[in-house]
Amino acid sequence: MGPQLALNFDSLMMPKMPSVGTMNARESSTHVAADLFCGAGGLSFGFRQAGFEIAFANDVNEEYANTYRLNHEGTAFFRESIEDLTTSDVLRATGLKKADIDLLIGGPPCQGFSINAPKRSLEDDRNHLFRDYGRLVLEGLRPKVVVMENVPGMVSLDGGRFIKDVYALFESAGYRMHHMILCAAHYGIPQERWRLFFIGTILKNVDITFPEPTHYAPVRANFTGGRDLTWLPLIQNGARRPNLFGRVLKPFTTVRDAIGDLPPLEVRDGAEEMDYVCPPHSTYQKLMRGKATTLFNHVAGALSKQNLERMKHIPPGGSWREIPHDLLPKGMKLA
Repeated sequence: MGPQLALNFDSLMMPKMPSVGTMNARESSTHVAADLFCGAGGLSFGFRQAGFEIAFANDVNEEYANTYRLNHEGTAFFRESIEDLTTSDVLRATGLKKADIDLLIGGPPCQGFSINAPKRSLEDDRNHLFRDYGRLVLEGLRPKVVVMENVPGMVSLDGGRFIKDVYALFESAGYRMHHMILCAAHYGIPQERWRLFFIGTILKNVDITFPEPTHYAPVRANFTGGRDLTWLPLIQNGARRPNLFGRVLKPFTTVRDAIGDLPPLEVRDGAEEMDYVCPPHSTYQKLMRGKATTLFNHVAGALSKQNLERMKHIPPGGSWREIPHDLLPKGMKLA
């Protein structure tokens, strides 16, 4: 195994992540959450910014665990397969009681659902790990709200079988479920990243809602559910800054807005630590940089000859759709 990865998110000026649901409850500073399939801790970090205490987290990967522990001191961490984790283990190790968890979050592995996967298979064991998320709920964690995310490809695999299975699993435990596909670019993030979100609750007098877009972005949904499960039908396509619910949407954040102040690099170039060479040029860069004068982990990784060729065809403001069809990976050809 190579060197352990451990990144400290607290050294970054991260923007507040958009809420994935709203509910009338007690002050958010008293909310308790837990994170399954937590990875390096991105979801935990966002919910912590929103005022949640993260009671415990779980992931099987040692490098992710090291990064998570560094950034979330005080959070109990269970580095083991979720298949081996039990509610009694969690309660015994943390001192929590059943129903102490307000919110259970998590993103089960997505590789087997992704339309970009070389091969999508119903037999991929990773596709069924969400059942262990549900098992912990059924065993007695009984959070008031569950939030689970994955790739939009889950909607199309086997005619939506896994969507039905998710609903059946949580509805059997008394949760009302809703799902929607959100795009990060609609919330000011410089990436066309679509994600499927499930929200469920056992609270009776609470409406399940999804955050309205704050930014316009010229994105397209090349997947099943792109029209029925996204905000796109409500956004006036073609307008520079269309109205949505009586609000004018902000311009989208470009890659140049995000990283245009970073020193240019060649492939395999860069350093773990260097000085900024220019002031920030955008509001986003100012937010990311904060008062920092030193730049960390600015390294350009190795790219294959094939990927370098693909990148040559993408102009500023373009996307993978400009790449010639014969150069696309199989999954993208289907998209």
